[in-house]
Amino acid sequence: MTSILVIDTKWDVAAVSINSSMREVVIMPKKKTNGTKQSEIPKKIDNEAEPKMKPVAIKWHELEQYVGQPIWDTREKKWRVLDGYRRTGNTYSITFSDIADWCSFLDRELYLEEVEENAK
Repeated sequence: MTSILVIDTKWDVAAVSINSSMREVVIMPKKKTNGTKQSEIPKKIDNEAEPKMKPVAIKWHELEQYVGQPIWDTREKKWRVLDGYRRTGNTYSITFSDIADWCSFLDRELYLEEVEENAK
């Protein structure tokens, strides 16, 4: 007499023991060794985005490299093309392509990117 034991493959089985009389079949389940995998753990999501760095105002000694380029004027709240700069005594002056006269560099802040009012 031949006996065949078929185990369903969808079961997670570690061992099967059959007694000699073939009347009792013991199926021992596999130990759960794998907990939550690291890839399944959700990452912490902050409600705030990464803090943006505040733009830095252009310094007087940097003006030469920006002549002829558009820069953001916080006083006028618009983009302007820097036309020139000069220093006479203690007076630091700049001019833009849209005006004919000189204005004080110390009265305004100039940036390479647009600045919102509350970001200063």
